[in-house]
Amino acid sequence: MKITLIMLVSLLFLTSCDPIPEECAKSEAQSESETEVAEVKPAGCTPAEDDPDEVVTTPPVEGGPVDATLPAGVAVFGANVSYTNFTSADIDKVQQALIFIQRIVRSTEFRDRVLNHKFEGKLQFSNNNGLTNAQIYQTLVDGSEELKQGVNHKMDLELELYTNNFTSTVGYTYPNTLRIWMNRKFFNNYSSEEVSRNVFHEWTHKLGFGHDSSATARRPYSVPYALGSIIQEMAFDLQ
Repeated sequence: MKITLIMLVSLLFLTSCDPIPEECAKSEAQSESETEVAEVKPAGCTPAEDDPDEVVTTPPVEGGPVDATLPAGVAVFGANVSYTNFTSADIDKVQQALIFIQRIVRSTEFRDRVLNHKFEGKLQFSNNNGLTNAQIYQTLVDGSEELKQGVNHKMDLELELYTNNFTSTVGYTYPNTLRIWMNRKFFNNYSSEEVSRNVFHEWTHKLGFGHDSSATARRPYSVPYALGSIIQEMAFDLQ
C-alpha cells in the first residue's frame, strides 16, 4: 500500500512539472525558412512563466514633427517592454529595433504602404478579420492588444529569450498571453532590422491578427507577414 501511494504521488508530481502539454509541443509550427517567424500556438497551451524583469519604455524618437495628415496617436507611438533572459547587449539590440519601428510608424510612407497593400488585386490583406486597410492601420496606431484593452498607442510586450538549436522556429506566442518567446539560435545573429520584423510580426498577433499555419500562397499577404516585411525593409532603408 505504501509503495502504491508513493508511486501515485510521484506520478502526480511529474505530471504537474510538465509546463507544456504534449499536444501543445506538437502544435509548435515550423517556419518555411530561418527568415520566417513561427505560428501562434493554440489556446490552453501556456507554459509556466517566470516573473518578467522591469518594464523598459522605449525612448521617444528624436526628429521633427509628425506629418499633420497622420492620426494624433502616431506622435506618441512607442513600446513598453519587459525582458526575461536578456543580457544588456540583447536589450540594446531590441531597443534599437523598437526605435526603428517607432520611426517607421511615424512616417507617411508606412501609412501609405499599409493603406495601399493589395491582395488578389484588391486593397486588402489576407486574414484581415474583416477589416479594411484603413482600419488595420488605425488598429496598429491605437496599440490596443486583445489581452490589454485600451488605446495607449504603445506596443505592450513581454519578451523572453529561450534557446532551441534543433528547430527552425524563430519565435512563437500563444493567444492567451502577452508573452512572446524568441529563439536565441536566430536572435544572436539577427541585426536590429531583422529583430524589428520578428517583434512586429508577433505583436500583430497580440492585436488579433493571424495567418495560415502552412506556407500557403496567401500567407505572405497576411497582416503579420506583410507588415513584418514592410517594417524590416523600411528599417534597412533608414540605415
